Amino acid sequence: MVRVLDVAAETSSTWGTPGRLPQWSPRGDFIAFVSPGGGSISIVSPDGSGERIISEAGKIYLEGPFSWSPDGRWLLAKSRLGPLDVIDVGSGLTLPLPFSDMLYNPAWQPAP
Repeated sequence: MVRVLDVAAETSSTWGTPGRLPQWSPRGDFIAFVSPGGGSISIVSPDGSGERIISEAGKIYLEGPFSWSPDGRWLLAKSRLGPLDVIDVGSGLTLPLPFSDMLYNPAWQPAP
């Protein structure tokens, strides 16, 4: 379950979204997560509204780490049966990185 904890207010969200490995976007406007057991990648607003799947229909992602681009526009994730994919959060456009079949634990490097 994806939940948001407000440390200052000492409260947690009253909404619960089924998902694993939540990752805050760099701007704090979205939380990305993967379906339990691996599956689609979704985003949700910090207040629990606007949940939507951003990955391609039928594409399965590992229940492993994924990474936001520094500008919050893209996600980098490992597909279960293939390479790392770069996913446009706004459109769902998925760009596979064919050289990355054996790579795991993706991370973006901020621009210098």
